[in-house]
Amino acid sequence: MSINTQGRSHPTLLERRTDELLAAATEVLVAEPGASLSKVALAAGVSRTTLHARFPTRNDLLREVARRAMDVCERTVHEVMLLEGERDGGLERLVAALIPIGPQLSFLWRNPSFDHDDELGGQWNAVEEELAAVIHRVHQSGAIPSGRPVWWDLFSLLALVYVAAENIYLGRLASLDAPRLVLATLRGDGGSHGRH
Repeated sequence: MSINTQGRSHPTLLERRTDELLAAATEVLVAEPGASLSKVALAAGVSRTTLHARFPTRNDLLREVARRAMDVCERTVHEVMLLEGERDGGLERLVAALIPIGPQLSFLWRNPSFDHDDELGGQWNAVEEELAAVIHRVHQSGAIPSGRPVWWDLFSLLALVYVAAENIYLGRLASLDAPRLVLATLRGDGGSHGRH
């Protein structure tokens, strides 16, 4: 039941409603991974029967939430990849783009069962390759030390995005402050390259 609207300028009403349902499900399941389907349906503003009609099993719902999360992440990273000529190789734009989708990423990372899903695994590997390309570009720009392996900075970035998203959710961190802290940590500069 993958929702693919590429090639069309306007998704159908059913696709929009399904996307809204999946967005609500993501929010509920990130906050409470064991939430009942009734709770998910309530948060999405649909009946349990409607939810069951679209997603017959809990696993069907979880897999579609994961696919949507991956699609959001893939679009975000691809948009940053298309940008050229930024003084920091696109680092600030990448961090600013990843933090708002922290809940989607959290959902993926909290569900290790998806590690054995070839389709989702292949999609995530493609996202990682694009992220690595951005990090390589960032190293070339000198925005972060280039002596570190690309994979180290890639996974450091993902870990920092996860920590930022969790603490925004917990109310410890203001969403506007999160990019500055993530960038300062990656740069190892204590924040001297903060907002311009």
